[in-house]
Order: sequence, then C-alpha cells, then structure tokens
Amino acid sequence: MLPVQFGLLLRFATEIHAYSHSQRILETLGVKVTKTETLPERGVRLRVEQDKVAVVWQPNLCHITIENVSNPKHCIDVIMELLKGIVEIAPIDKTSRRMFNTFWILPAPNYNFASLERKYRDMMIVENEISSVAYDSSVILDISSGKWTLHHQSGPMAPPQLHQTYLRFKLDKVPKTFVFLEATMLDNDLIQFSLEETHNFMEKSLDDCVSHSELFHQFWEGRL
Repeated sequence: MLPVQFGLLLRFATEIHAYSHSQRILETLGVKVTKTETLPERGVRLRVEQDKVAVVWQPNLCHITIENVSNPKHCIDVIMELLKGIVEIAPIDKTSRRMFNTFWILPAPNYNFASLERKYRDMMIVENEISSVAYDSSVILDISSGKWTLHHQSGPMAPPQLHQTYLRFKLDKVPKTFVFLEATMLDNDLIQFSLEETHNFMEKSLDDCVSHSELFHQFWEGRL
C-alpha cells in the first residue's frame, strides 16, 4: 500500500468570528500579507507546493492536509507544529468533530480499469440486479474502534479521478490502475480542545488506520 494523503480536520463547537485572525494566521504560516483587504474572504486557504501541505481555516473548522507522504509518523509532527501556530492566534474552545484521514493506493498493473472494477466487484459485492449493471463500484463500511468510528471506503480508481476528487497537489508517480483505500477515524463527541489530546488522537488514529491498510493489503495480496 502506498500512503498518499494524511490529514486532520477539527470542527469547532462555536464559530470563531474575527476577521483579523485570517491575516495573522497567514503571517504565522509564513505568508506576508500587507493589507487585510487583499484577503478575498474571511478565512485561510494556503497551499505549500514544495512541502505538499494545505491548510484551511474558517470560523467553524481547521483542516490540515499533507500529500506525497513518505513518513506517516512525521506527518503528525508537521500537523502539530502548524496547529500550535494557529491556536495561538485563534484559540479553540470545544470541538464537535475530529477526523483523521488517511488515503492509500494499491497498484494493480495486470488490469485496466474495467477489468479491475469487475474483479473488485466479484470479490467485495454480492451479485444482484443492481450490482450486475454497475460500471464503477466502491464499498463503504463504518467499523467500531473503541469510542470512535473507523470509516472505510475503497474501490478501483483511475488517475484522473484521483486528482479531480481527492488530491490537492499533483502526485509524483501514479500507477495506471489501482485500488484505493480511504481509512478515516471519526470522533463526533463534544470535547474540550487541547493540543496534547489532539496529538494522542492522531497517534491512535494513525496506528489503527495503518493496521487497517495492512489488513486490506493482505486481503488483496495474490488476488491482483
């Protein structure tokens, strides 16, 4: 399994309304902003091409994404460093949702998209009147993981769909045909935000998502 994208989303229980936060957050993240009026809207949308990092901050959420992942553990350090700078300017009280997302691809060089889709459907979906006429398919599962939920979505995918639907940056090398796995840990409890607890949440989520990707790989190994 090739790790492609990792990210953290925090949804705030109470919106943070202060226009000046946007300029200060951008400056904290290394972007020089001379006039508040240059911001087209309240909020931050920042892309760092060199590091393949994207940051979205809005009054109701913060979303940090890292792509072209080479070291999953290091992603947590990068996210935490960015988050520390953001919350110094715009402190978070409580969160109503936390989401740690991982995205993986499993190359299938012996198939084209049509034959891979049929193979995936044969292995993962019960044949019926609906599935028999499908030309694209995926499986979505919600799995209990203690007090949190592991959300699974997988299926065959073509490179154009990967870039159009999921990626924020151009991936260096994309197999011509592959099965994707999106493994996301969800926590929908209302909790008091803390950097330490957020770090623990990401570490536990990463361990579970990596284990899930390994099980997925084992299932498909020898079948593709």
